[in-house]
This record gives sequence, structure tokens and C-alpha cells, in this order.
Amino acid sequence: MEKMNQTPTFQIVKSIPVDTAVYKDQAFKDFVVFFALPDFDKCRMFGIEPDPRTGKSKVPTQNDFALKYGIHINTLSLWKNRKDFMEAVNSVRKNWGRERVGNVMASLYTRCVKYGMAYDVETYLAYYDNWSRTQVVKHVQEKFDADDLRSIINSLPEGIQKDAYEKLGEVIAIAESIGENTKSQRDAASGSEDDQN
Repeated sequence: MEKMNQTPTFQIVKSIPVDTAVYKDQAFKDFVVFFALPDFDKCRMFGIEPDPRTGKSKVPTQNDFALKYGIHINTLSLWKNRKDFMEAVNSVRKNWGRERVGNVMASLYTRCVKYGMAYDVETYLAYYDNWSRTQVVKHVQEKFDADDLRSIINSLPEGIQKDAYEKLGEVIAIAESIGENTKSQRDAASGSEDDQN
């Protein structure tokens, strides 16, 4: 896990334009950051370490924020109702995300190489090569049978294989049901033609 760097967050908040004077200006800016952050960064902001047994942390609430900064909880509600509040929150979220794009792309690359899932590869190519689905050259396979599907499923991690085979069973059952309905409809149609003749 990366260490939370307070400096960039403060710089992000300092650059947020505030429409009018605000009570406890710095606390307001810190609340904007608090509100924008995901839970794990809220814990870091408050110096809360995960429980060593469970790996989970008690996520600080708005009440915790109010207590830490010595302000009334109603002040937070007033701040959230300001016209510029959500604009400031969205600005922090965008900057938070931009700072992590490199890690996200590295993780996406790892998934593409490890699993080769089509959507991941499409996302990767779209980002790095301006690729779009409309550029795909259509390749029609002459025959696609159950052995092809089994081969694909067997290449998946073991934990996923069972679910994949269950879903394949569901697809086969649906296809058989549709096939039976189509056959019944054809039989009924041919029976009504025979009656007319």
C-alpha cells in the first residue's frame, strides 16, 4: 500500500476556489478532502491503522471529523449545502485519481498479460493506442464447439472454473429450451399448413 502524502492533498485543497468567505477556512478545505477520499485514505488521514487480525479499519465518520476539528456537526451540513462544495469535492477526486493512473494502468497491464480478458485488453488498447472496437477485423470461426469452450474454461484459475462450468450449463439449458420451443413452433406451423391443404 502506498503511503498517504499529505502535501499533494493540501496543495489540491489550497487551489480550490471558494466562492465566498467560509467559517474555519482550513477545516472546510480539509473536510472537502475528507468527503472526497475513499475510506482507506480517510483512515490514513486520521492515522488509523488496520486491525492486525482482520486487516480492516474503523472508517472515520463525519462525527469523528467534527470532533477532531472542534466544530459542530451542523456546520458540516451547512458546508455540504454550499454551491461550491461538490465542485471542490469533484476537483479533489479528479486529482486523487490522476495521481494514481500509473498504478491503475500497471495493474491493468498485469491483468491483460495474466488473464487476457477481452474487456481489459480493449481498455488497455483504447488508452495506449487510441483503439476502438469498431477497428476490429471480423474473424468468423467456421466451427465453434463445446471442446473450444472447455479449453477456454480450463485455462481459467481453478476458483473461477466451477462458476464458469455452472454458467455454461445454464447457457446449454437455455439453448436447449429455445431449441425445443422452436421445434414445437415449427411442428405447429407445419401442422396448420397440413390442415389447410
